[in-house]
Amino acid sequence: MKSNTEKINIIIIGGSKLSQEIIESVDFAEQYHIVGVIALDKVKPQPVYTSNYPMYHGMSAFYELQQKHHITHGIVDLQDLNLKKDCIKDIQRSCKGFQFINLLHPSVVLGKNVQLGSGNIIGAKVIMNSDSTLGDFCWINNRVSIGHDSTIEPYVTIDTNATIGGNTRIGKGSYIGMSANIVNDITIAKHCHIEANTLVLRSVPANTKMRGIPATVVPS
Repeated sequence: MKSNTEKINIIIIGGSKLSQEIIESVDFAEQYHIVGVIALDKVKPQPVYTSNYPMYHGMSAFYELQQKHHITHGIVDLQDLNLKKDCIKDIQRSCKGFQFINLLHPSVVLGKNVQLGSGNIIGAKVIMNSDSTLGDFCWINNRVSIGHDSTIEPYVTIDTNATIGGNTRIGKGSYIGMSANIVNDITIAKHCHIEANTLVLRSVPANTKMRGIPATVVPS
């Protein structure tokens, strides 16, 4: 195992139950050292955190920690989309050159010619098939399958056990629920919400909420 002096120091912004999974992946990777975990005061209720790594509160603590240790790498594990976007923009504006790492569980399988953006979290036993593309700041939860030639745009969340067919496009900021099934050649436009266990058989326009088998549109 590498010593801490050989590892890249990082900060995790989150502190929720999701952070436990993030920390596990970091420990498995053995290339990063967690200097601290930041819990944002805006998160209600306060996140649950049970790790030996130190926790700090608020973005002011992030900047103090970042400057004190000259940290240039980190990851944001916030699940609230708007809070996540605001946090990332704030860091990009205030910390020039700060790098958001891609954090992959060691059991992830990447096919040929897979392209990854930055700041992505990819959980255990995820499969991304050949020629698929993942944008920035996505969260791909455990045991998700993404088909060949698919494009996942930035800030997308795909929950546990979802299956994404080949040649599929999922638009920016969309959410795909647990065990959802999207067949081949489908486009899901931006800011859609596909609920758990939904079977999607046709393309979906922007800002649509769908549920059921087969999927039906939920009135807004």
